[in-house]
Amino acid sequence: MARRMSQPGLAEIEAALRASWSADTAWSPARWSVHRPAAGQCWSSAFVVRALLGGEVVHAKVLSDATPQQWHAWNRLPDGSEVDLTLEQFPHGQQFEVADFPESAIEAVAGPQAILLLARVRAALNVS
Repeated sequence: MARRMSQPGLAEIEAALRASWSADTAWSPARWSVHRPAAGQCWSSAFVVRALLGGEVVHAKVLSDATPQQWHAWNRLPDGSEVDLTLEQFPHGQQFEVADFPESAIEAVAGPQAILLLARVRAALNVS
């Protein structure tokens, strides 16, 4: 397989992510379905975007009465803009409280689901 010469853009990465999501890339496979494809994909997707575009993962508590407490992650790109490719999994207007989360723990929290998703997205984009 030939290596891609240019860096993929956000739109290409988003398309590859969406095509690669499945129960085995979700934080909670039981919450994921083809009818709610973004459910449980936030950590894995944020990990992939950071790996391909840089920046940082933003971690937040979902402000709701849900038990157990839910968490959400998205990206702050190197230019300071924020990108949340899985926001659709929450009701419109959902509020989040950004939490301090050590950078060193992101890969551990993202887990093997994120490694799998990154491999799928890299293959779809033909990048290493």
